[in-house]
Amino acid sequence: MPEYLAPGVYVEEVDTGPKPIEGVSTSTSGMVGVARRGPVNKPVLVTNFGEYRRFFGNLLGEGTYGSRRWLPYAVEGFFANGGRRTYIVRVAKIRPAPGEPANTPVAAVAHAILPDRSTAARRTLAQAARAGESEIDLPYWAGLSVGDVLQLGDGVEAEYVQITGFTDRIRINTPLARDHRAGVTVMQVSPALTTLARPSANSVNAPSIHVANRNAAGLVVDAWVQIEEGNNTEFVRLGAGGIEVTPTLRFTHEAGRNVRVVGLPIAATGALGALANIGDTTIQLNATAAAGLAQDDWIQILGNSGQEQSQADFVRIVSAIPAAAPFDVTIAPALRFAHAATREIRKATIAAA
Repeated sequence: MPEYLAPGVYVEEVDTGPKPIEGVSTSTSGMVGVARRGPVNKPVLVTNFGEYRRFFGNLLGEGTYGSRRWLPYAVEGFFANGGRRTYIVRVAKIRPAPGEPANTPVAAVAHAILPDRSTAARRTLAQAARAGESEIDLPYWAGLSVGDVLQLGDGVEAEYVQITGFTDRIRINTPLARDHRAGVTVMQVSPALTTLARPSANSVNAPSIHVANRNAAGLVVDAWVQIEEGNNTEFVRLGAGGIEVTPTLRFTHEAGRNVRVVGLPIAATGALGALANIGDTTIQLNATAAAGLAQDDWIQILGNSGQEQSQADFVRIVSAIPAAAPFDVTIAPALRFAHAATREIRKATIAAA
């Protein structure tokens, strides 16, 4: 504003003409084209070429895609020249056009599942994975990063792999040891806290465990840990020195088995709906537990009064939850302790160390 320093008459010129149009960012663009995978006909924001590859796949070969191969090259060039943001719309031809040979290359229509909070850690294989392969296919990659540990399958067929990178598929650190069918459950778990050592000491009824790293941050008194071994997976509560356990070991475990921290909610997920006895492989849930649990969940059934922790059972729900009462479900392993009706149930999660 003008500064008036003395009284008098002043003339002030005011510009009433149109203001110039301000410049806008040219670092944002939109692109439409063919990609290997990803949502079809939906704009997806991408901020670097690595992110593009995670959603839409890598570069396209001339022999298969011909003149339709240019989208990933354009995206790569855009970011190489300073671009910051681009919206990608994938188009996919699901069948040859009229007059084209039946074997004309087409892009497969992709689909993805957007998980809610209750299923975010659970995925299934998009196609069968064979022993010896070092890559797997999942229908969605949201929330996955290099270094994450995945559990393929469960029980004696369970296998654990670590993500090492993303291309058209998810690369894993070691070749698969066995075949896994399409649709098998894939769970995201935390990296192992440590591993067992001295297998002769980690035997049935042993009052302590022997680990490779006794200084691991999660080995603290009263922490619950999972000893991971297929159908012989078990959970124990740590005592003095972070190695004494309650209850005593149920199984003998080989050296090298992963030991992971277990997270439990403060409030109960529900309760038993009926008495459960030693050796039972079926339990009844009350309505609250049935509404808050799902197949493949690990649960803790607290012991009876005065023995809530020392006689707690950890079991996995291996059958679907019935839609209506009675909510009877199959569990594994069989119960180690007896539990009165209405005993609290808590959902166990594998927490980060």
